[in-house]
Amino acid sequence: MNREQLLQISLAPIIDELEGGSGVIVAGLGDSLTQGWMVTRSFFDLFVDGLEARFCLGSIRRINAGVPGDTAAGGLERVDRIVEHSPDLVVIQFGLNDLFCGVSVERFEESVRGIAARVRESGAVPLLATSCPLALKGDQEKASLFYDVIREIGTEPGAALADIDEYWRDRSAVEHLLTEDGVHPSDEGHRLMAQGVLALFG
Repeated sequence: MNREQLLQISLAPIIDELEGGSGVIVAGLGDSLTQGWMVTRSFFDLFVDGLEARFCLGSIRRINAGVPGDTAAGGLERVDRIVEHSPDLVVIQFGLNDLFCGVSVERFEESVRGIAARVRESGAVPLLATSCPLALKGDQEKASLFYDVIREIGTEPGAALADIDEYWRDRSAVEHLLTEDGVHPSDEGHRLMAQGVLALFG
């Protein structure tokens, strides 16, 4: 079964609920990119805005649990507070702080797997999202090791994957949509990231 077929199986129940006019809870668990640091709206909130526009019959409650500077280990510590709200979908976005804080890829994988497992246990769908590409080639090469972990977990049964890194690089030069630090996306960058997640929903 290929990536697209797995994705359709994972997200189909949520799409059906939205198309049928039911209420859905969407949570975002991540770092400053999820939270929306230095921008008008984060990719997560823009993604939910897009869902609301596309599935106007349904009602969506959003929970933005992005924390600037957080790592996947921090997300693992916080995930129980998210699943207490009984979300239907949890967008999981980590990696860059782990990279720049010197967290090993192995420890990162352990934390992300723990988050995804807890989300699945709660009955929600974990939607794993790679973060944005980086301006410096060396940083991007290191980030790709973390993104590969996300890609692996996001294509496992019961999960979904938004490969924002790949989506962005296929559509735009990296540096044009980043802030001066070369790491955080601009408002336009966040809009592109949101499109990469929303594309999974038809």
